[in-house]
Parts: sequence; structure tokens; C-alpha cells
Amino acid sequence: MSQLSPFDSANLSEIESVRKLPNNLKFVDETKEIEGEYDRHNDTLVLHKSSQGNADDTILLDVHSRCQENASDCYTISPGTKIPQLSTLTVNEDSQSNPEMTIRSFQLLGNLGNIQNPSSQLPPTYNSLNYGNYLASNNTSLVHVSPDIAYHRNSSITPSQEVLAWPINNHIKAGLLSLYFRETSKWCEVTNSLNPFSTLYGHLVIESQAFAAAAVALASIQSLKWNSNSILLSKELYKFARKTLQRLKSDHHEGALLGSTILCMYWSASEQPIEESRILHECAHILQTTIGSKNSDGILSACFWTFARQDIWFAYTSRRSTLVPLNKWRVAQDEALHGLNQDTYSNRVIFITARIVNELSRETVALSENNLRNLWTELQTWVVERPQNVRCIIEVEASGDSAFPIILFSNTAAACGNMYYHVASILLLATGKISSEFSALVSPVCHARRTIGISITSNEHIYLIYIAAKQMASSIEKIAVLNHLRKIEDETGWKTKTSILDLEHLWGL
Repeated sequence: MSQLSPFDSANLSEIESVRKLPNNLKFVDETKEIEGEYDRHNDTLVLHKSSQGNADDTILLDVHSRCQENASDCYTISPGTKIPQLSTLTVNEDSQSNPEMTIRSFQLLGNLGNIQNPSSQLPPTYNSLNYGNYLASNNTSLVHVSPDIAYHRNSSITPSQEVLAWPINNHIKAGLLSLYFRETSKWCEVTNSLNPFSTLYGHLVIESQAFAAAAVALASIQSLKWNSNSILLSKELYKFARKTLQRLKSDHHEGALLGSTILCMYWSASEQPIEESRILHECAHILQTTIGSKNSDGILSACFWTFARQDIWFAYTSRRSTLVPLNKWRVAQDEALHGLNQDTYSNRVIFITARIVNELSRETVALSENNLRNLWTELQTWVVERPQNVRCIIEVEASGDSAFPIILFSNTAAACGNMYYHVASILLLATGKISSEFSALVSPVCHARRTIGISITSNEHIYLIYIAAKQMASSIEKIAVLNHLRKIEDETGWKTKTSILDLEHLWGL
């Protein structure tokens, strides 16, 4: 075996001497420090008031965002605790160090999937909401409701603060609000070119939780066309919006007015039954108490005409008068305020339609033929005197590819007004009291075909389509209407199943 040379042995000895550790090493026990550091970075969730100090703007934060305020403002939820999908939390202010939390939890979203990618922080786009990844247990907003002092005035019990928890977290909330501003708000703005529910007054969602909750609920209907599993979520958002509106109605009147009107649109778009029309009665009450007050004419006008279209349908289906009496309708006021434009002119024929529906709500023997003929004359005057921006810009006759003509207008108000004109004509002609001497266009079927023709390019008026469709005679037209209604639901999320089933039953299909 070979040996190292003296030179190599000297070098190795020098290296080894450097590598030797000192003999006075000490072991330091840092267990407590490490445990303390771990405890400060666990997954405990803290309810923490936002830096803006807005009582309505309370966010569910991870403890990584250290609570900077008094400990009495922070309420801890242990790791692993499931946040309820729709909750009512009662915080006992007398016990701030260990607050009691009464949680009524709804287990309705369990089938939406587990959290697959909790690290994703980007809000979903309006057409790709992924509910499975953004359940309510992550970054959820809360709504604080002031206690009812009057209720507790004669009680020895200290009033407690109620907190309503959103059934979704802020990622889904942001996605649905984006969808509302981009798409769904347009359902409320068909006869208002100023876009009051989005562009003009959309910023009020910051001030009014009732408005924000209603907007999110309405947008959830449209989101169903991308996520069929979110039906239960949509219902929970509607319940949450109703509860928020009831609790905060007096806190922000304009927001409550916008919110209640949007929830009426939800009632229509989700095909709620007549028996569940309580929101319509509530909105009618708010509108009537607002008319004549000092509140914004712009918001009042916007909400009134959006509600009016739902009110007409409710009156038609229930064979009753409109909830808002005709003498309180904003026709002359709006024309004086805004002038005669495509919006106010279209609203004029909506008012005529309301008067027709109210007249037809009477018993047949009580119908006034003179009143019906006067209403018919007003309709014909309306269509003859239409300004240019309320007339169609192109009309394509029915052909082999289409069972109905295609009638295009330059704005949604004009399309809406002309559809109401044709449907109002159908309702009057169906009484059999309008003779041919009053107009050449006396065929209900002709008016019905033109109603469907307009709806091909303006599909915000399902109820008008339904009324017109009942006049169809040929099987080709019936099938085309049913396919048209299915397409509307596929494209917009607006529910048409009940209308389709009613028409199929009517036609024996």
C-alpha cells in the first residue's frame, strides 16, 4: 500500500486543523420562540374591521393581516370551522373577550365542489365564475345591522348587534358585480338611455349594501348559463338580498329603492310564482311613499319604469289592477323633466298598456266598450306619431330560414315601446270589441308575429313574447317560438321554462 509523501501529509494536517470545531460549543433551546412564531402564523381567521372604518365594509381576514385595532373589535373563528353559506351572527357586546356567535348555517353549497386551488387570488371574470374555488369560507364580507333600539326600549336585555354574512366570498362577489355592470343591469335599463342602474348610480353599491346584494343576486341568474350547479347559490343570494333590504331599508333610501326594484326584476327573471310576489308589493309601497318626496327624480324615474313593466305582467297574470294606481304613474312628470325622447315616448305606450290591463281586469260584463275604443285610438295615435328614433331601421320579411320577420331598432327603448304597442293591440283585439273601421291592422296574429320579430334582436321582454305566442296558429311558428324561448334562456340566463311548459300545454304538444 502506497504512503503519502511528507509534503502531502503536511498539507492534509493543515487542512484538518482548520476543520476542527472548538470544544466550547453550547446548545441553545429555541423551542418557545419557534412555537410562538408558528402560533402567530397559523390559519386562525379573524373578523377585522376595514381601515376605512365603514361599518358596512367588514372583511373576513387571515391573521397574517395583523389586527391593528382594539382586541374587542376582533372576533376569532377557530381553524377548520366552516363558515355558513348564509348566516345570521349575533354578537353579544357585553362579552367582548369571548363573544357569543349564534350561527344558522345552510348546507346548500356542498355539491359545488371542494376548494381545489386556494392560492388563486385573481377575481373570476364575468363569464368564468368558478364557485367551487371561492366558497364563503375565504375572505367573506359581513354586513353590520344596528340594533332596534325601539324594540329593546322597555326591555332589560342589552341590544345586540346583528351581522349578516354574505353567502359568497369577495372573489365571487367581485365577479358577479362585474357581470351585473356589464350585462345584467341592462335588463333594468331598456327604456332609460342614461343607464341609471349601472353608469349613473352604480357607485351607490359602495354606500348601500341593500343595492349591492340585490345586484349580485340578479347577476347570479345570468351566471347560471355558465355554471348550472349554482342554482342553489342564486336562491341563497336572493334570500340574503331580501334580508339585507329589510334590515337596512331605512339606512339608505335611494339604495333601498334601487335594491327593491332589482329584486323585482329577479322575481321576473327567475320565474317566481305569483304566490311569492311579496317583493313586488314592498317595492310598490316604497315607490308610492317616494313619489312627491325630495328624493332624486332620476333614481325614482328609473326605478318606477323598471317596476312598472313587472307590475303590468303581475296584473295581467293575476287578472288584477296594477299595484301602483294609474294616477300615480310618472308620465307627465318624466316628459316634463326629460322632454319627449325615445325613452319617454316608449314609456307612454307602456302606460297605455297598463290602462288596458286594468280595464281588462274587470268582469266581462263591466267592460266599457267606449273605454276600449278610446284606448285603441290612443294606440294608433302613438304608432303614427312616433319620432324617427322610435321607428325601425330595417325590417326583413319572413323567409324559409325564419318563421318571423326580423325587425331591428337602433335602441332598446324603441324596441320595447313597439313590442308593447303590438301586445297592447293584441289584448284589445282579443276582446272582439274593436272593429275593422278603426284600423287596417286588426289581426292579433299579425301583431303577434311582429312582436316575435322584434324580440329576435331585443330579447329582454319574455312576457311580451309569451302573450304574443298564444296567438300562433301554425305548427312551424309554434316550434319556432319554443326554440326562440329556449335560446333566450341559454344566452341570457332569463328563465323561460315555465312559459314553454304553459305554451306546450296550450298547444297540446
